[in-house]
Amino acid sequence: MKKMDGLKIWLLQLGEPSPLQEDNVRLRTTLLAEKLADRGHKVLMWSSAFEHARKQWLVDGDEVKKVKNYEIYFLKGLGYRRNFSILRFLDHRLIAWKFRRVSSKMEKPDLIVASLPTYDLAYEAVEFSRKNNLPVVVDLRDKWPDIMLEYVPPFLRVLFRVALYFEFRMVQRCIRDADALVAMMRLLLGWGLKYAKREKTDRDRVFYLGCSKPDEGEKESENISSLLGSIKGKFVVAYVGSFSKANDPTVIVDSAREMGGDRVCYVLAGDGELFDKVKKRSEGLPNVFFTGWLAKDEIYSLLKNSDVGVCAPAGEFFPNKAFTYMSYGLPLLSSCDGELRDVIEKNVMGLYFSQNDFRQLTKHIKTLVADKILHQRMSTNSKRVFDERFDADIIYSEYAGYLESVVQSKH
Repeated sequence: MKKMDGLKIWLLQLGEPSPLQEDNVRLRTTLLAEKLADRGHKVLMWSSAFEHARKQWLVDGDEVKKVKNYEIYFLKGLGYRRNFSILRFLDHRLIAWKFRRVSSKMEKPDLIVASLPTYDLAYEAVEFSRKNNLPVVVDLRDKWPDIMLEYVPPFLRVLFRVALYFEFRMVQRCIRDADALVAMMRLLLGWGLKYAKREKTDRDRVFYLGCSKPDEGEKESENISSLLGSIKGKFVVAYVGSFSKANDPTVIVDSAREMGGDRVCYVLAGDGELFDKVKKRSEGLPNVFFTGWLAKDEIYSLLKNSDVGVCAPAGEFFPNKAFTYMSYGLPLLSSCDGELRDVIEKNVMGLYFSQNDFRQLTKHIKTLVADKILHQRMSTNSKRVFDERFDADIIYSEYAGYLESVVQSKH
C-alpha cells in the first residue's frame, strides 16, 4: 500500500480567485492545495489563465507556476466578458480539450479532485481517471448546466434542455463514474446523487466552503481610509460579493433608500456584470458607498468596521461570503433559504428576509440598530458557530484526510 505522505494529487478548478495574486482571498481549492501540500503531498492545481472574477489574464499562455509549496498549471482559453455567454462556453471547452491533450503526456497522479463546474473539465478528468485506473473525486460547487435554464424564459426551457442534451449527458457520466462525490452543502450532494442515480455511501461527503480566520496581525488598508472615515460612528451594513444575476445586491440599495438618513450606511464591495446597473440605482443616496473589487487587506478593514453582513443570492445556496461575515462575528441578514437559513435561525446569529423584500431587510436593520443586546448576542453566536463548524483550517484538514482515505481504499 502506498504511503499517505507522498501522494501526487491533481486539483482541477477554473473559477476561483487565483493564489498567484497575493491580494486575493483564498478559496476552496487553494485552501485544500495548501493543506495537502503541508501534509507532504505533491500538488498540481489545474486552472485557467483567465481570472473569472476580475475578467483579466493572469499569464500569457499555457504554463506552470510555483506558488508556495505546490504548482499551478495554467491553461489559456479564450477569455470572456459575460458570465452567461457562448464565449465562456467555448473558453471552458477549449481548456478541457487542452487538459486532455496535456495530461495524457504527463506522469499519472495518485488522485484527481475535479470541481464541477466546470463540467467540461470535470468530465475530462473522470475520463482520464477511468482510462488509467485512478481514483477521482468530483467536488460539486454549483448546479451546472441546470442553472443555465434559469436564464431562459420558462416556455423555452424544454427546448433549451433538448438543445443541451449532450451537455447534460456529459454531467451525468461525469458524476456517475466518479469514485466519490464531495459537495459544499447537502443540497448539492443530493443533486449530484440524483444525477448518479444512486444512494449516498460512506464515501460521499459534505465539506462546507468555510474560510480562514481573519489575520489579527493584518493592518487596516490605507487604500480605503477615506471610506473608513466616512462610515466611522455609523451603523455599517456590508455586502461583499459579486454583482450578478445569481448575486444581485439591488435589494440592499432599495433598503438604503427606504432607510434614509445618515445613521445607517450601506457599503457594497465587489464587481460584476450588474455593477453599473446597481450603482445607477443608488444615485442620490448619500448613505450608499461602492468600493469596487477589494483586496484581502481591504476586506479585512471594511468588515472590522462593519456591524452586519448581507447575503442576497437567489435560491438555497450557502454563499462563501456568509462564512467570511461569520469569521468577523457579524450577524447575518440573509435571503438564502435552506441550510444557511437553518443555521442562522437555530443559532440566533442573524435574520432571514424574503428574496428582494427590501422593506423586510430594512426592518431587520432597524431592529439591530435599536436593540444593542440582541445585536451583541447575534454577533457572539456568529463567531462561535464559525469557530466550531466553518473554520477552514478544520474543514480542509478533514477534507485532506478524507482524500488520503480514498486513495488508501483504492489499493
